[in-house]
Amino acid sequence: MGANPRNGKKGISLPAGVAAGIAAAFAVTLAGAAIVAWLIDGERISEEAMGYGALAVLLLSAGTGAWIASALVGHQRLLVCGLTGLGYFLILLSMTALFFSGQYQGVWVTALVVLAGCLGVSLVGLKGAGGPKHRRRHITSR
Repeated sequence: MGANPRNGKKGISLPAGVAAGIAAAFAVTLAGAAIVAWLIDGERISEEAMGYGALAVLLLSAGTGAWIASALVGHQRLLVCGLTGLGYFLILLSMTALFFSGQYQGVWVTALVVLAGCLGVSLVGLKGAGGPKHRRRHITSR
């Protein structure tokens, strides 16, 4: 008798997957910030739209990082996405402390956007039980 694998998926360890997801989220953040800055510099969008651009970049970054982490790990999607979002949020807080002398503004909005990105990814792959099975009983003729 052979061993029966847990779910058939082989993935990397949970800490390595979460770290890869955080790194991917940070890379998407840097690229997205550069794109938003380029759009503002070229006057394609106004400076007042910078907040919306930052919101979109944060949502996309958190979602991308959670998706990559859950794809690499292969199981425990909600835990992996939550840990990735938490790590990404802590990286954002540490960057604020490092570059802006700890002037925290909009922390709750940022936390909610990161949470929305991670939860959106974790809920996408869920499958229901398929609902109740209604089977008709066939009575044999007598």
